[in-house]
Amino acid sequence: MTHKERRDRETSNRRLLKLAAKLRTVDKDHFRYSRWGGVNESGVPDVCGTNGCAIGWASTMPEFRRLGLRLVSGSGAKNDWDQPTYPRLAGYETSGLEGTWDEAAMHVFKLSKDEAQFLFLPNDRSSSFVWKAPGPSASPIAVAEHIERFVAERGS
Repeated sequence: MTHKERRDRETSNRRLLKLAAKLRTVDKDHFRYSRWGGVNESGVPDVCGTNGCAIGWASTMPEFRRLGLRLVSGSGAKNDWDQPTYPRLAGYETSGLEGTWDEAAMHVFKLSKDEAQFLFLPNDRSSSFVWKAPGPSASPIAVAEHIERFVAERGS
């Protein structure tokens, strides 16, 4: 592993563990692994007052907001799955589809696409991992444990 790859892995692990620590504080009634976030009564993207998933909650954290992670209103694009909001990376050039949630996760958490989907989608179907992601009804603590196990298994 090169010095840059090692440094990126350390940054990735630190950021993921910071998110896992946040998830351990989220009320289970405000967590829904299968939904990035909702909108408030004014139609503004909102996680704090609605159900949100791991990356939705990450968009509320100052460190990740400084990196450009935001929840935006669903655009009707093919990849928003009719959700009221979804994660985007402000000011980041994407490879298409108007900037996808997984590109935002890949950039902020320094992950591959497979890793982002494994961590942030329930019941990931990826065959490259030994275990499956938690199901859609997983608690925030279960998802935090999933992220922590990922970090521990891949090491630094």
